[in-house]
Amino acid sequence: MSEAGIRTSGPGIRGNRTGLPLSEADSATLLAGYGVPFAPWGVAQDREEAAKVAGSIGYPVAVKVLVPGLAHKSDIGGVELDLRTPRELEEAVGRIEARVSDAAPGGRTGFLVQRMAGAGLEMIAGAVRDPQFGPVVMIGLGGVYAELFDDVAFVLAPVFEANVMRGLGELRSAALLGEVRGRRRRDVRALVAVAQSLGRVLLERPDVLSIDVNPLVVLAEGEGCLAVDALVEVSDRVEEPPARCPETAPERPSEST
Repeated sequence: MSEAGIRTSGPGIRGNRTGLPLSEADSATLLAGYGVPFAPWGVAQDREEAAKVAGSIGYPVAVKVLVPGLAHKSDIGGVELDLRTPRELEEAVGRIEARVSDAAPGGRTGFLVQRMAGAGLEMIAGAVRDPQFGPVVMIGLGGVYAELFDDVAFVLAPVFEANVMRGLGELRSAALLGEVRGRRRRDVRALVAVAQSLGRVLLERPDVLSIDVNPLVVLAEGEGCLAVDALVEVSDRVEEPPARCPETAPERPSEST
């Protein structure tokens, strides 16, 4: 935990909000506009289009159903991973169609086809409007370990590099970002840049209530990171954003204890 003991919704930012969830495609488009890097993806309406998208972005791919208002696609069997050929992909789309037709009849709007991100450290990054602290950015251990270990740090927006680095250093899993048994250091600067981007979204978009990026695959140093799944929740009420600190503002002094 960082920034004077801030504690908000933890790794479960997703599902704890009352906003309107954007589709994964719309969430990714919004965040990419603020510089968050995503594994290449495209949207398809059927299995034939899915194969065309995969052919353009490259295999192996994942395929995910797009259902309006659905935050957890895996809950209804709407995700299949590591598909390596057009036949595997088309069969996976067929299986998803069959499962989703029972769980969400008439609700499907398409499929998101995304290239697999490859090997890296799975982190989580998010942001939320906390009633006490205002815009807060979260970073921590992600993937399947996010809820299991609840190993996250929080940083106030606007997000300064020194505060993100301090928060990362406080994680119980901090050693995983360094060299481990011959494995290269993770690209921490790319992770910092994502945290800063999420902070900018909340400062510049008063309609955005929360952001959840999990997993965010952090590659080796110099190779960046790739967001694999994202959920943005928005409000139908738009309020004036808070005053934004200038980009040249000095680093905020440490409030850690």
